[in-house]
Amino acid sequence: MKILKKIKIDMWINAIMTLIIGILFIARPQGAMEVTAIVAGAVIFANGLIDLIYYMNIWSELYIRGVLFEGILKCILGIFIITHSGITSILFSYIFSIYIIISGIICLETAVYMQKAFGFNAGIYVVLSCVVVIAGIIMMFFSPDTVKSAALMAGVIFVISGVIDSIMLYRIHKISKNFVGEIKDIVDEIDDIR
Repeated sequence: MKILKKIKIDMWINAIMTLIIGILFIARPQGAMEVTAIVAGAVIFANGLIDLIYYMNIWSELYIRGVLFEGILKCILGIFIITHSGITSILFSYIFSIYIIISGIICLETAVYMQKAFGFNAGIYVVLSCVVVIAGIIMMFFSPDTVKSAALMAGVIFVISGVIDSIMLYRIHKISKNFVGEIKDIVDEIDDIR
């Protein structure tokens, strides 16, 4: 059950964070780029700290093992964005594309875990997560001269990622509510294997 709780916490943080960042980038793509970059950097850093704190408390879980790496990457990226907000506004597409790729990989990892743990077809979530990762990779090739276009694209991608996370969260909540006994059996089997 700890794994499911961690997935829910990650998904809520990721969904809320990506929606807020996406809306900020769509609403004020160029005028408030530095302020947006600082806010985004702080949110990314805070998300990384939460991952690290959670890792310290429950480091032995199978799903949690990648959280240390993700948390460190998010913290480094957040600090870089906060301390280099002027450069960030120029190199916006390069820096935030990395975060979009990380966010898409987290969605992909969660979708695959949900498919294995709950036995339902999560193919659409895998495809949508791959689209987010591919969009982040494509965004890396935007020129720094097209910061406004890159900001709008990043905003749209962040909103899509937030919506994907929200849908997955709804599915996890619905499944966990309906199949509490089955989930406990699966978790017990995983614990027995270890």
